[in-house]
Amino acid sequence: MIRGDETALIDAEQHRAFRDRCDDFTACRFTVVGISSQSVVKQQRAVEVNKLLHELLSDPNFLLADALGVPTRRLGGVRVYERATLLVRSGWINQVLSPRPTPDIHPTYVAHLLRRQG
Repeated sequence: MIRGDETALIDAEQHRAFRDRCDDFTACRFTVVGISSQSVVKQQRAVEVNKLLHELLSDPNFLLADALGVPTRRLGGVRVYERATLLVRSGWINQVLSPRPTPDIHPTYVAHLLRRQG
């Protein structure tokens, strides 16, 4: 069973919301990077279609997930990344946000959190 927050439409909605808050992340000196197990071709298409300003990285072998313990799940028998946000400062993961608010407000929440952390 596919949950509503694990569909391509929700992925696109969240990516566009991060795109729309790009100035907030730049002001906090953070760079947004998306990571998934999708192919490079699919991710390039998502960047073009959604006019994304942030990079999408492909990790089809879950090297990052396995090395860092990034959450994954089985979806229809296929391993996928769990929707999560990692806040990295000076090369260190200092916070993992999972579960997170809905995709449309999540970037606003993250920007607010970063401003508070200074």
